[in-house]
Amino acid sequence: VGYGGMTDVQVQQDFPGYIIPSGLGEGGWWNPARGKEEPHEGYGRAIGVAKVLQEWASVEQRIGIVVHGDFMSILIKVLGQQIPGYNIDYVHDNTSITRIDFQSKRSEMSQDSMTSPQGGGRMRIRYINRVHHLADELIS
Repeated sequence: VGYGGMTDVQVQQDFPGYIIPSGLGEGGWWNPARGKEEPHEGYGRAIGVAKVLQEWASVEQRIGIVVHGDFMSILIKVLGQQIPGYNIDYVHDNTSITRIDFQSKRSEMSQDSMTSPQGGGRMRIRYINRVHHLADELIS
């Protein structure tokens, strides 16, 4: 099932100066011998990522993450307190862009924002699955 992904050295070479998560190692973040990730494992991983994103929200910065579409759907469900949420999916085509703004407790945000699941502030989903940068035949 798939590949291990980029190693920490590959990511550092391709993206110098970026903050790289721990755990990539020499074989990449995933061990293909494990087979497919079970749904509960993906939800657990998404909960951890959501927690980190909320912690990072206390600092004014832009954060980019590159993930598979299924994981992004789960992450949005975790952030929106919609888990396990097996009856809803947020579609993410290949190379699509989703923007979520986070603000800490100290920041002010308008009334139409959602409260974060960790109680650390608010989030606003600006857009999901933008593919304007792709020609129609490249959307998958």
